[in-house]
Amino acid sequence: MHPRETHVAVGIVATAPEAQGRGVARAMLQPVIDAAIARGLPVRLVSSLMNLDSFSLYSRLGFVAHTIYQDLTFTVPATGLAGAAPLEARRVRRVTEVAEAVRLAAFERELQGIERERDYVFFLRNQIGAWRVWVLEDASGALEGFIVASHHPSCVMLGPGVARDEAGAAALLWSALDAMRGLSPVFLVPNAAAQLVQTCYGWGARNIELHAAQTLGTMVAARGISFPTFLPETG
Repeated sequence: MHPRETHVAVGIVATAPEAQGRGVARAMLQPVIDAAIARGLPVRLVSSLMNLDSFSLYSRLGFVAHTIYQDLTFTVPATGLAGAAPLEARRVRRVTEVAEAVRLAAFERELQGIERERDYVFFLRNQIGAWRVWVLEDASGALEGFIVASHHPSCVMLGPGVARDEAGAAALLWSALDAMRGLSPVFLVPNAAAQLVQTCYGWGARNIELHAAQTLGTMVAARGISFPTFLPETG
């Protein structure tokens, strides 16, 4: 679990096969839920829609699924992504300054209603050397989106991130993916972002899973395009 200012996040929950069906997962989750309720915060997680036992567990505990994501992957060609880059990709750049965390957190809170500045400090410090953070800015330098990329061989994945619209999301994805040449990253795209999904298919992406964002407690109305990760980000 990761307590944050606006919510409590839950990462991956797993039990040994011989312990399944004995209420172990519920017993592990209940203290997390109790702690969130005591603070007046919702609990948020991203879970597999292909694991019905997991989905049922969260549903019984009161979680409500609100956004479906398509898990996509493909091997990025060694020569880079084929075709022309999205027009807005020219305004995407990599940032490394820890001070950028404040701006990223404020932007995410504006669009998604959640805040996790410590997460972005963690990524930008990049102590293991595997994280890259990309931002999209408008002509005046104002933030229009960002995405985090893990290049670590144990978890080649994009997210978290958020963009104001699908065009910006495509530009961020293009830039982050093109920098992963020869790798096979996994990234989650909202199912409702139909044009963005088709764009990813055009790059060669294929579906490998489905995930759902779920919340226990008050759900904040979100705007824009989010790129979640099902891993907890900060240590």
